[in-house]
Amino acid sequence: MTIEAILAKLDIYDYSTFQREALQAAILQQEAITPALLSIIDRIASNPQVLDENSDYMGFTYALYLNSRNFGKTCLFIYCAILCSTGNRD
Repeated sequence: MTIEAILAKLDIYDYSTFQREALQAAILQQEAITPALLSIIDRIASNPQVLDENSDYMGFTYALYLNSRNFGKTCLFIYCAILCSTGNRD
């Protein structure tokens, strides 16, 4: 599976279908796909309200999962910071 095909399956707005095949392909091509995954994470980190507005968006979750395999705690800190800045404050 090409990087573009993997990203097309992972950067989606559908949480009802688990993208196992694309995740497995991404793991096999971790070094090549990492820049694109970091771009997804950076895009959400810069504007976390996107997750509030698009609750079905899975690209960020898949990108964090795949990058956590390499960067562990760094991804956890990014994820926690984003969670703290999203959600209903009422």
